[in-house]
Amino acid sequence: MRKRIIISVIILLFIITAFAENYPDIGLKRAGVKLGLVIPDSPYNIGFALALTGDLGKLHEIVGLEATVEYMRITKSEYNDVYHYARSDLSAVVTVKLMPQPKKLPFKPYLGGGLGVHHIFETVNIIEPPPSKTELELHIAIGATKELSEGIEGVFTFKVNLADISTYNPYVGVAFDL
Repeated sequence: MRKRIIISVIILLFIITAFAENYPDIGLKRAGVKLGLVIPDSPYNIGFALALTGDLGKLHEIVGLEATVEYMRITKSEYNDVYHYARSDLSAVVTVKLMPQPKKLPFKPYLGGGLGVHHIFETVNIIEPPPSKTELELHIAIGATKELSEGIEGVFTFKVNLADISTYNPYVGVAFDL
């Protein structure tokens, strides 16, 4: 299973690279940081998330590409805090964004989706922790950017992770032109 995931991601990257060679606007354009919540669709408590992002340019006039490295952590306690479970998730994600160009809005909206690879670490305080595992992620996202000052953009993203434990991630952050 792990080999299939790695091979699928490599093939996807080759396809994106081959597709992108026909467009001159590919490369690292902006780098940023986002902070947010992890709202799980399960009995876990709300956690936190930190993401480092890279705007990789445009595949087309209204189609952008973004790479993200995320760290998320959620916990669950039961039986008066005797049983404590924590799940940490380190992931690398690629998002393709459809970015319409409305002329009258003060911000730039987008809708996107993509794939990622998650490396999950779990800890349980009463038993031996299970081994870490790697999983494929499918996600969808909606968001907006707004120029705060020259070379600095504010970013809002609402991402829905459709992996093992579905999570909803509202993020806010900043991105800096390079």
